[in-house]
Amino acid sequence: MPKLLAFAAAAAVVFGLMFLAGRALVPESAVNDWNRQVREAEQDHSGSDGDTPERGTGVQSHGTSMEGGMQ
Repeated sequence: MPKLLAFAAAAAVVFGLMFLAGRALVPESAVNDWNRQVREAEQDHSGSDGDTPERGTGVQSHGTSMEGGMQ
């Protein structure tokens, strides 16, 4: 049990340091640009009415239920 606690503590320290390093190394302007690009990409995707399946998927939407199958 002590080994598990030591591992968990070490993992928490490593992840915490990586989080702080990421915030220090990646400029805020880069984060804002990435977020803007994601919002623009989301707006570019046209929504489907659910009557026709999207190409390349094996799931069709019928109201609130989902029916799967290979196509």
